[in-house]
Amino acid sequence: MGPPEIANPPGAGTSEGSKESTGGHHVAADDTAGPSVYRAKRMAAQRAVARILRADAVKHHPDRWPGDVYRVIHCLWCRSAQVEVVRSVEHNRAHYKGLQTCGSVWHCPCCAAKIEERRRDEISRVFEWAEAQHLDSSLHTNTFPHGIGDGLAPLLKKQAEALRLFRDHRTYRAKMKEVGYVGMVRALELMHGQNGWHPHTHELKFHRESLSQDDWKRVRHDLVEVWRVCCERVGLIEHLDDSTMASLAFYQRSLDIRAHFSAGEYLNKTDDSKNWTPAHELAKASTKEGRRSGVHPFQLAVRGNPRDPELFVEYARAMKGRRKLLFSPGLKKLAGVAEMSDEEIAARDDDAAQLVANVTRVWDFIKATDRQHNTRARVLEVAEANGKDGIAQLLHHLGFDPLTDAD
Repeated sequence: MGPPEIANPPGAGTSEGSKESTGGHHVAADDTAGPSVYRAKRMAAQRAVARILRADAVKHHPDRWPGDVYRVIHCLWCRSAQVEVVRSVEHNRAHYKGLQTCGSVWHCPCCAAKIEERRRDEISRVFEWAEAQHLDSSLHTNTFPHGIGDGLAPLLKKQAEALRLFRDHRTYRAKMKEVGYVGMVRALELMHGQNGWHPHTHELKFHRESLSQDDWKRVRHDLVEVWRVCCERVGLIEHLDDSTMASLAFYQRSLDIRAHFSAGEYLNKTDDSKNWTPAHELAKASTKEGRRSGVHPFQLAVRGNPRDPELFVEYARAMKGRRKLLFSPGLKKLAGVAEMSDEEIAARDDDAAQLVANVTRVWDFIKATDRQHNTRARVLEVAEANGKDGIAQLLHHLGFDPLTDAD
């Protein structure tokens, strides 16, 4: 026998759903609320992303299925098997099985949350290994001036070339040799603000020598000049006259080095009281909201400013296929961390879970009401609170009629 399905929900007079929104407050709720609010925000943002990218795919790739252009369009939406709601035995968190996943850390708020949680666990394990090896760690942040008229794709290309030149420079190599450099984890982050796109990198470096903050200030004095030369060479900045304010600003802000950077400091570095994740989970870089440096691109998909969809499409095109987190060669192996792609992480189901309900026959109704009521998220919420009966009651409230809406 197959898995049990939802007991027939009570009928309703119409299959169109309730006329008053019952899900919107889950998206706009206060950030002090529980995990279900953050999950609802992620799913609402994912739906907004899919809507923007579907329009772009239809316009510019009319000969292709939109979901083949941007996989996020099908993520947690299109079936790959029987659709089931299951609940984690350990955490009582509900999720879907039998749906396609895209595995895009750039395009999908839902996959990004899962992927980054796994990556942060990997970083924690690298820190544990480094501590056992008596290695010190430091955080190096490289950035550069940018303006509202700078296109994202050209900026990213120039940034990557500048970083390559920087790491290949003899001064940089000499300094890394002096500190006993062993390996690094590099994260690419991106915000958009009043000065346009703001890509920057954070590099966690592990090294044998333990340097104080004053020691790193002396190292930085030499490295910031190398970074300036590299940025000039690739066209990120014009030649800087040492007497100008622009030159002073570059030397002050373009390279930041923090000594003795611990696992706790790194994992909490991007914490924000307004993140999209459950309050008890580690904050995730992809879930930052407004700060002085701008907003994360996921916010562009949901905040409703006139140019936001255009900006999000620019972002989606530029980031497609790029790596967000990069471990230096051999570092994972040294730390005993297995290699997994983002796609594998997104599709993986690690928790022991119990079946709550098979929702295959009502999945079309759930999708049809999702935009107005955030139904996908609400089904999971009531599954955690009241199980299969809670799902049936919710669908009844939204107007599900088993005689006309499902086989």
